[in-house]
Amino acid sequence: MERNQIKSSEEEIDLVYYFGKFREGLNKVGLWLLRYLRILWKNFLVFLLIILIGTGAAFSLRYIISPTYRTNGLFVSRYLSAKYYQLMVQDLNQLLGKKNSPTVCEQLNLSPEQAAHIVHMELSPIRDTMLERTDTIFPFEVTLQLHDMNGLARIQDGLLSYLEGGRKETEGKLNKIEVVQPFLKRFDYNYPDYNKYLLYGFFASVFLAILATPVIGKRK
Repeated sequence: MERNQIKSSEEEIDLVYYFGKFREGLNKVGLWLLRYLRILWKNFLVFLLIILIGTGAAFSLRYIISPTYRTNGLFVSRYLSAKYYQLMVQDLNQLLGKKNSPTVCEQLNLSPEQAAHIVHMELSPIRDTMLERTDTIFPFEVTLQLHDMNGLARIQDGLLSYLEGGRKETEGKLNKIEVVQPFLKRFDYNYPDYNKYLLYGFFASVFLAILATPVIGKRK
């Protein structure tokens, strides 16, 4: 009986000890936080200036990055895996630009003016769809980023011809790639999302101000 009482008494002492240590740690954290908040208050103008500069830089992106149109199309391959076409689009995307425009024009059968409208293109295989339940159907999505929507249908035909290796070889036969949803023509710029950039810039500048103000500001 006495042993149980001694053991219980020791456990109570341990709890009191650890609780005291925990309270001591909380007090230290509280003092550090209070000291930190005082530094921020003394350097409030520095804190505010960092936020204004960061948010202003994010806002100015709308004057630096030209707006473009972004449109998607859904397609189905009945011959080759979508990953194969993904590599083809990646190779072509790397050639986009003024220096490589002749190659893009040749591959997509476009005029230099039409090819110059293409900013970016990417292909993504579609998973978890009913279309992919068979081994002979491979759905995928193609995303285009364009400076101008004019000639969109011509760009789609050129892209399909490029992926199929030239439609002349498949005339009179079933096309290798079928269009499920063609590229939709947009009338307003939709990329990039400047408001999202502004929001990210604001939160990033607040985080930076929290870290940098105690370093560059006055501590006394």
